[in-house]
Amino acid sequence: MEKGRPIRRGRVAHILKIASGGGAPVAGQIEVLSWALSEHGDRAVELLRGFLGALDTAIREHDAKEEE
Repeated sequence: MEKGRPIRRGRVAHILKIASGGGAPVAGQIEVLSWALSEHGDRAVELLRGFLGALDTAIREHDAKEEE
């Protein structure tokens, strides 16, 4: 990315695998990260952090409703 070249799917899959502790990413995860990095560059981190925060909140709310 720093050199202005498009990021490859294999590199994205490698990033996701490291981030997950070794789990193999699914195609959807690779597509989302590829899109974010290609379209938003350095801002992708903040974009994805916001998305993960919203997803975490939704999961916690879902779990709380199931416990009621």
